[in-house]
Amino acid sequence: MKRIGECKACGQCCAYVGFRVPNTVGFDEWAVARGILHGYEDNCETAVVLLRSVCPHLVVIDGQGRCDLHGTRDKPDVCVESPYRPEDVIIPGCGYSFVEEEADNA
Repeated sequence: MKRIGECKACGQCCAYVGFRVPNTVGFDEWAVARGILHGYEDNCETAVVLLRSVCPHLVVIDGQGRCDLHGTRDKPDVCVESPYRPEDVIIPGCGYSFVEEEADNA
């Protein structure tokens, strides 16, 4: 898969750590009781969990979250290169998506 698009510099991936887990009976009640932000995909078979984990380089400018290292050489490679896989795109509205790579006909 090939990553396409560009970072919108919205800061959402700097404020949340997300992951997917199989949805199980009682998961919704468990997550709500703990105040965990979550949603569902795949006809509710998969739960998407977002945990608040704010990076110290996330700043608010004009009401928008921004990375104060965005566009600099100091930004960690993991931040520059993420998301690595389609399943890593957790935040709704992320500027990145993935497409199948075309086979090389050489």
